[in-house]
Amino acid sequence: GVRIRFVRSTHELGVPDAIIIPESKATIADLLWLKCTGLAREIIRAASRGTSVAGICGGYQMLGRRIMDPEGTEGTPAGVAGLGLLACETTIGTWKETVCTEAILHTGLPLLHAPEQITLTGYQIHMGVTTLLEGCLPLLHIGNEGLDGAVSRDKPVWGSYLHGIFDTPDFRRLFLRSLGWDTSSPACSLSQKREEEIDRLADAVEEHLSMDLLDRIIGIS
Repeated sequence: GVRIRFVRSTHELGVPDAIIIPESKATIADLLWLKCTGLAREIIRAASRGTSVAGICGGYQMLGRRIMDPEGTEGTPAGVAGLGLLACETTIGTWKETVCTEAILHTGLPLLHAPEQITLTGYQIHMGVTTLLEGCLPLLHIGNEGLDGAVSRDKPVWGSYLHGIFDTPDFRRLFLRSLGWDTSSPACSLSQKREEEIDRLADAVEEHLSMDLLDRIIGIS
């Protein structure tokens, strides 16, 4: 019951239940593109009307008050104002963090209040450090001391560095419930669905190719 659209202009935005700003390999350039197209203005207006806004990785950085690139990692050393929807700031560095991650959703969040502990798995691959300021809470606990992401105290806005955050059925359904969705139907595991699709592809290959001949060609029989 969920429909997702990719939006490239303000007239395509419409009145969605939620806006997700995805990851970016050129965060500052893409943020400036959002501003030039007018999408930044419309995203801010949507959030003020109560539309849920989420940002993943670079999208999370864009939601903050400012992005600074003192070393010129993305080009000329610069700093640019973010969308200002989260009370945080990001400094882009020359190092890249790449790590598989298991995290636990922070309890007591004003937007994503989970009735029980939710564990998420995914990966982080980003450059830069985001500092939370007064006005938002961390989204996830990582390990004993680590934190990730941010949730606004007074707006339906959150962000995270965790790629694959929607792969976890419990979190995905929690997010949909916050939008007013009926999530009483059984949850679908994305990892299970992926395995089913791989098996279906393998069955199609075996049906239409001579596997004995293929084995001889690649030298395993």
